Order: sequence, then C-alpha cells, then structure tokens
Amino acid sequence: MKGLTAGSSYTFTVVAKNASGASPNSTSSNKVTIALSVKTAGADYLAATTTWETSLAAAGAALTALTSTSTQAQIDAALASLKASYTTYIATLAKDKWPAVAQADVTAFIAEMTTTEIDTLAPTGAGSTSSVSLYYATLDTDSNIVTVTDAKIRADLNLPQLINGPATSTSTPVAIGSPQIVHDFYGNTMSVTVSQIIDPATAGTGSGLPDAGYRFVAIQASLSNSDPANGEVAGNANLAMTVTGSDGVTYKADFGTASQCTNFNYGEFQVPVGDTSAGCVLFQLPAAVTVKSVQFTLDAGYLDMVAWT
Repeated sequence: MKGLTAGSSYTFTVVAKNASGASPNSTSSNKVTIALSVKTAGADYLAATTTWETSLAAAGAALTALTSTSTQAQIDAALASLKASYTTYIATLAKDKWPAVAQADVTAFIAEMTTTEIDTLAPTGAGSTSSVSLYYATLDTDSNIVTVTDAKIRADLNLPQLINGPATSTSTPVAIGSPQIVHDFYGNTMSVTVSQIIDPATAGTGSGLPDAGYRFVAIQASLSNSDPANGEVAGNANLAMTVTGSDGVTYKADFGTASQCTNFNYGEFQVPVGDTSAGCVLFQLPAAVTVKSVQFTLDAGYLDMVAWT
C-alpha cells in the first residue's frame, strides 16, 4: 500500500463497492504500526543518541557547577535537568517503531536506561565512605550494561561499533605475584597483578568491624596501563575483584578499607597510559574459610576474567 510512513501507526476501514453502490464503512481495524527499515532505524537511533549525549553533558555541567552555597532551588533545577535528559531519551526511543531484528534489544535498552535514571538520582544515604563507594559502583555497573546493550542495537542496525565484542573467557589461574592481562569494552589492555593476600586484615578508619564469626581479608593488587595504543582504563576494584573460599563460595567485596593499604579511590581507578594504580580490596570471610583463588574482571559476565591461586 502506497503513501504510508514508516514509524507511524494507522487504522483501516473497508468499503465494499459494486454496481449497486458502496457499502457503509466497516468498523476501524486495530492499530497497525509500519516498522522502520533497518537503514532508517539506524539513522534515527544515531540522531536520538547524539541528542541524548548533548543534553546529558549539559545536565552534568549544571550539577558540576553547584557549590556549597547553591540554593535548594538551584539544586532542584540541576537534578530536574538531569532527569529530563533521561526521560526524554527514553521517550524518544519508545516512540520509534523498530524493525523486528532490533525490537527486543531496544526494549532492553529502554529498561536499562530507566534503571540508570533511578540509580543516578538515588540518594547516597548518610554519605559514608561505604555508601558513596557503593553508589558510584552501582553507576559503573549501569554504564557497562548500557554500553553492552547499545552494542547489540548497533549490531542489529548495521551501525559502527563503539566497543569490541565482549570476551567472556577465563584464564588459567597463575601464582600470586604473576601479572595477568584483561581487556575493557574498548579493547584497551590492563596488566593486573595480585601481589599479596593480607589475612587477617585490620579495618581502616570508618570501616567498622567484621560480622560475628567473620574476619577481614585484604587483597592487594596493582593495575598497570602500559600499552601505548591504549586509552585510559577505568573501573571499580570493589566490583572487579572476587575471591573464592576453601568452602567453594565466591565472596564479593565488603566496600570497606584496610589499615594496611588504601582501597584505590573508594574502589574506583582511572589509569592513564603509562601509569599504575595500586590498592587493596577488602573482603569478609568466615573464620574457618581460607582464600582459594582471586578473580578479576573489568565487568563480570561481559569481559574476560583472570585468576590467581
């Protein structure tokens, strides 16, 4: 049928005609949406993403400009701008009528953007070291999931990729003190070395005490970005590292600090080319459980993982 616009919705009525004349109009059909072609959808997705990135940058600048003397009205306005950048983008994507090949991935992308919006605007609790660290670790995780979902849509719509495809391989474990290579989403490499296991570790300022029947264990590691072809490699060590105990259980980080060494920058690291960052990640293990192995990945479930025993 000619004259229909891809991305628009239509209803139809039917009229029967013969030598005696025309019948009354039928009742309207259900609404039918004309799917965008892959080429048109790709162009629309890039345009929407460009608009989103521009508005997000503006909203971020407004938040960065806030100071300790900013009024509540200024704070509310900056947060409203940030919220608007998310909701407008989500609404734009939801209005597009995607070809079948991309529908599921666009739907997943909208869901992830909604989650990111909620997490971004969530309060950071009392502002303690652990709550702030967890807040930013959550945003790092959101960002990585969104990046992977974006890559799937780009593959659906035959668009250039911003990241390399995820590599979910796991290396053969090596001895403590030996370097291992991991990759980020952009293909940059990082050399990671677990240098020692501090067992038991003592809590740093503000970390409190371990739970009854548990002790603190700190894993010290260095992260080196030595490949001249790399860009900056960033992440959160509290999310990147896990330990497997002698009981076979995998333990996640405690988000605290050890007195023996720093927890990077509350877990976060940004390592420029030619630089190295070192620190400890704190864990709580049951009193009778020892560390069997240590694992590190720049994003669990999406990128390669390395291990030490």
